[in-house]
Amino acid sequence: MRATLAWLVAVAALLSLTACGGDVSKDEFNAMVRARGGGIAVELPKQATAALLARLGVTDVMVRSVQLATPDPTMTFEVRSPTRPGDLDTYHYADRALAEPAPVKLRAGDDLAGQTFSLAGVTALNRIEDIVDLARTRVGLPDSWVEDVDIRKVDNVVTVTAIVSSARGAGTATFTADGTYLTSGRS
Repeated sequence: MRATLAWLVAVAALLSLTACGGDVSKDEFNAMVRARGGGIAVELPKQATAALLARLGVTDVMVRSVQLATPDPTMTFEVRSPTRPGDLDTYHYADRALAEPAPVKLRAGDDLAGQTFSLAGVTALNRIEDIVDLARTRVGLPDSWVEDVDIRKVDNVVTVTAIVSSARGAGTATFTADGTYLTSGRS
């Protein structure tokens, strides 16, 4: 009797678990992610940065830009080569994997020494979820999400810019490299 009762409980539990599951289309999933702010979480920059540094065999790297994008969370780095400082390569991180680098074609006037900055100095990446939330609040669009976070040097200052979107508008919020709020506005 106990074996039969245990078997019935196990079958009931299995049926209840499979009944809760269901197929969610990619569009439905992306809509759910947007409803929660866009899907950019601190795990993305931690994993992507660790993969990049491991690939290059360094503890820090100079970058010209860093971009975090949704809905499929990805991270792209423009990296000044540690072994060939005159070269710039793009590294793309998606699906927990770092792709092979692609060379960036530079122009004669590009000053990599002046355009690049230390990735380790962008401590805002450790607070990316707070930045996403604050960007949405400061831009003030209902039902908004962050499509993209762009990090680069502007007028010799490293800035973190969150691009906020909604069905009714768009805007940006800008932060310092340590995550301090600077300004926001609608486009």
